[in-house]
Amino acid sequence: MPKKKLEEKQVGDRRKAVARIFELVSGTGYYAQQSVNTNKLKLILENVDGTEEVWRSTNMDEETLEKYARGEY
Repeated sequence: MPKKKLEEKQVGDRRKAVARIFELVSGTGYYAQQSVNTNKLKLILENVDGTEEVWRSTNMDEETLEKYARGEY
């Protein structure tokens, strides 16, 4: 975990992110009470597709990933 993100309190919870995306797509949970239209889903998909090259380029190499998994990174 990057120390800067911890200091800035900008650490995302991936479980919450997955839950929110599922709720958005299925119209349940938080989004069950809100009007969700296809434009919102379209914008999310465009964002993912449009930035894929950038976020894929930040993937950890195998050695670093193994260290991270062991808590050594």
